[in-house]
Amino acid sequence: MKTQMKRVKREDGGFIMLEGLIVITVTVFLMFFLLAMFSVVFQKFNIQVIANETAARLAQTYGYALSSDVRTGEVTLEEAAAIDPYRYNDERVMQIVTQMKADEYVSERLEKISFVVNVTEPEVRVTVTQNGLGRRHITVGIKGGYKVPFGEFLSYHGFNEVIGYDVYAYADCIDLLNYINTVDTVKYWSSLKYLNSSAIDMVNALMRLFDNFAG
Repeated sequence: MKTQMKRVKREDGGFIMLEGLIVITVTVFLMFFLLAMFSVVFQKFNIQVIANETAARLAQTYGYALSSDVRTGEVTLEEAAAIDPYRYNDERVMQIVTQMKADEYVSERLEKISFVVNVTEPEVRVTVTQNGLGRRHITVGIKGGYKVPFGEFLSYHGFNEVIGYDVYAYADCIDLLNYINTVDTVKYWSSLKYLNSSAIDMVNALMRLFDNFAG
């Protein structure tokens, strides 16, 4: 009888150790899995925030792309007064400078807030599209990949060790100075005042009078 009781106790002890080992293994796996998933979600949120910030700051400073600081968006009065009213005639240069600023800003922000290891250098794509007079919108795309924390451990259980991302952000860029300069120029040349003709002035006055009555 005593021998049977000892055997039962030994078997119970073995089962308890086995159950404890299973529970500990599952708990450790779940802990690593939750930490990895949290890091993936948090990193994706950070990258989207960086893309939004970059688009907003580029849109804010695009009209002053050659002189403004994209980090602060500050433009001095001297820079605003000295800005070339015909700068959009060579917009290619402005877009090149804007792309360089975006690369630098995104790299700096990712380095500060990211705690994961990038497996590829983030690719930043900036596109500027004109929507109308004095109005454009800027599209910023950030693409890359990073290693998931504890990814090597999770890879043995069928999970990807590297996560790729491709996020986009948009922002409107309204350049009031460009709008005002363009409207004033068109108004001046269409009025034909540079001919100093009294007949043309009279016709313009009649046209304005007609517009007032029609309005």
